[in-house]
Amino acid sequence: MVQLQRQTGRNYCLIAFAFFLAVGVFRTSLAASNDDALIAMGLCEDMDYYINKVADFTETKCIPALDDKGNNFIFVSLKPVFSVESSEKAWVLVVSASFGREFNKKANYKVGSLYLADMTMVPTLNYSVLSGELAKELQKQMYDGQIEPEAAWARIVSSMKPYKGEPQKR
Repeated sequence: MVQLQRQTGRNYCLIAFAFFLAVGVFRTSLAASNDDALIAMGLCEDMDYYINKVADFTETKCIPALDDKGNNFIFVSLKPVFSVESSEKAWVLVVSASFGREFNKKANYKVGSLYLADMTMVPTLNYSVLSGELAKELQKQMYDGQIEPEAAWARIVSSMKPYKGEPQKR
């Protein structure tokens, strides 16, 4: 029980660390309106719900990071999903589809990137970055039956970029 409480406390500390990363590294825009921030928080809550329902082998947290070029979202798995290829594939596909689902409903919302990590990667600022536009496109194609999950995964893998502590130039 004590071990579980320590692990849970560590998880929340790492989530807080990821949040402050979003504020500091992504230079969250102070010009972003309160409405944008509330919308992004609501979107994260909705995406968390769907991701955690489908990918029930881990718990996922979403953290919005608004800036002038688009709205980035950090997704952190509380379990080390990137250490096993099948869990990485399942988790990334579910996160991507959830993101695409939400943002395909909000065509005017300016999307940026998805920053993906598990709890073992957060302390070293090691993320995989996926274009939000690609996630939207793939979700629509999968929903319409135009692409199979294997083909969507291949496109995701070929387009994901590593991120190691510095914001990427767009």
